[in-house]
Amino acid sequence: MRLPRKPQWVSFDCYGTLIDTKAGYVEVWREILADKGVDSPEAVGAYVQAWGEEEFRLIQGPYRRYREVLIESVEATLRSHNLPVGPQDGRRLADAWGAFRPYGDVKPVLTTLKERQRLAIISNVDNDLIRQSVAGMGVDFDAIFTAEDCRAYKPSRVPFERALHGMGVPPQDVLHVAFGHKYDHGTASAMGFMTAWINRRGLVLPPDARKFDLELPDLAGLPGLVGS
Repeated sequence: MRLPRKPQWVSFDCYGTLIDTKAGYVEVWREILADKGVDSPEAVGAYVQAWGEEEFRLIQGPYRRYREVLIESVEATLRSHNLPVGPQDGRRLADAWGAFRPYGDVKPVLTTLKERQRLAIISNVDNDLIRQSVAGMGVDFDAIFTAEDCRAYKPSRVPFERALHGMGVPPQDVLHVAFGHKYDHGTASAMGFMTAWINRRGLVLPPDARKFDLELPDLAGLPGLVGS
């Protein structure tokens, strides 16, 4: 695996790429459902999948803050499965989001990359949530671009355009690294970014969804690929 050129910037999706959201939201959903008498792992997995689909649907509509998206997507998922909705159900996930922990490879890899490249985050999130998440990583980013600042969510082009303007380079000089293939890679690749899919969960995608240059199981191999 090789990149066509050495990037000046490496931009990252945050959640699912740098932050272990799955461990976090599975636990929150387990708690929500346990209060309603639903406690099997299979049921939790099914609700998590349904919630993810609802979240993706909502971010493609009119902009609202991500905290609101989280609350509404949880409540809509519960209603669609005929479960009662309590006043704190959606807020549980929204309040927990910024406290989800980074993967173990994040700090050492980003520290190494920062010696040679400038680092950015392009994230579908609110500013207060990203501040909490970045504080937990222990790495200083050169730029952070959020949905709240852009008033738009990936896969819209707007966050990527805003990021390119802020970084001051053409897309060909940026490697965009992300787990969320349906949020990030189609748009970033079409705009000319170099792209890497971090497939931490061992997913198998259909050929038409593979819109990225490189696939890695985690971040460990990334410093060797961007060159010295």
